[in-house]
Amino acid sequence: GQTCVCANRIYVQSGVYDAFADKLAARVAAMAVGNGLTDPVQVGPLINTAALAKVEDHIADAVANGATVATGGARHDLGGTFFQPTVLTGVTTAMRIWKEEVFGPVASTIRVASYEEALAVANGLQVEPNNEALWRHALISAAHSAQPGRLEQVRAHLHATLDPLGELEDATVELLERLKSG
Repeated sequence: GQTCVCANRIYVQSGVYDAFADKLAARVAAMAVGNGLTDPVQVGPLINTAALAKVEDHIADAVANGATVATGGARHDLGGTFFQPTVLTGVTTAMRIWKEEVFGPVASTIRVASYEEALAVANGLQVEPNNEALWRHALISAAHSAQPGRLEQVRAHLHATLDPLGELEDATVELLERLKSG
């Protein structure tokens, strides 16, 4: 439900954007929601009603400004502070969901034409110094690249004081393989 270490801003190259978004939405829609201490639950509740309202506000702002909810986007039938795992498409850098941390089960996808554009967008994000959790989001599409050496290239060109790619490398390669096979 609520975490600061998950990638929630996903840069996707234009040529594969629609197919990627469809596969991601299908996988996210299938996620098990419930008590996070039980298997096979993958998404638990948010911490409180203020966090729930923040997620709703971010999604409402995104939709009002042109984003589309590919899956989820509402409170979960379980009630309480449970929220449906959500994928947004058509997100832009002008939206609150892109500029602010949502701390909820929302993956925002942005279409980029090239590696250079992805870096420009990532480097344009205003993040607080020394906050590694905020940098994790900026790398997901580059890390998902199937091109050898791309991770090192991103490390060299991303304007960051920290290097969150080390932790993401194994997880993102695994996610890419799941998306390709599913």
